[in-house]
Amino acid sequence: MLNAQEEDGYLGTYFTIEEPDRKFRSLMNSHELYCAGHFMEAAAAYYEATGNRAKQIRGKSL
Repeated sequence: MLNAQEEDGYLGTYFTIEEPDRKFRSLMNSHELYCAGHFMEAAAAYYEATGNRAKQIRGKSL
């Protein structure tokens, strides 16, 4: 996942690849926030299971 994440922390491959100018333009109608929530939950679950924060560092930018 870290390889797909942009330098500013953005992680959403559809908008990164297909429509980069539309990032955060239509939050009520797109899945950006929905997907970000899943990434945050996955990071929390990873930390709870392993105690390792290494994979969460860039997650602070989400």
